[in-house]
Amino acid sequence: MKKEYFYLIIFGILILMIIHIELILSKDYAPESVLIQVYNPEGLPEGNASCFADLISQQLNFENIPLKKLESIYDFIDPKIYYSVSFEGGGYYLLETDFKNYDGEFEIKIVCYSPGFSGVSYTIINNTNTNCEFIQGGKLLIC
Repeated sequence: MKKEYFYLIIFGILILMIIHIELILSKDYAPESVLIQVYNPEGLPEGNASCFADLISQQLNFENIPLKKLESIYDFIDPKIYYSVSFEGGGYYLLETDFKNYDGEFEIKIVCYSPGFSGVSYTIINNTNTNCEFIQGGKLLIC
């Protein structure tokens, strides 16, 4: 009889651990970094754009944060870990959001201007609109 209780307790603990892990993994966190590729009006990657972001959340509120231009996306991402042919061509800009395990409501607005204002790109990312690709455990968002 003691053996049956022991196995029942172990089984109950395992079930509770699985439920706890699933609850943690099911949370959607705000990205800690955002990589965005900007194209000129001809559809080619734009390497000389000016990009700025606004962060709106209960944790952070910043306006007009300049994005950092990357000569290559692999200046930031290790190609041994993540490689894609679609990353070729340049025109990438990096935003460090400073979100740390933030699972509340957020909004990131990114606007980029081509030289001479020949083109404007505008992206809004929030809890319900993340049509970009998450990598590195959901901490990096690539648009």
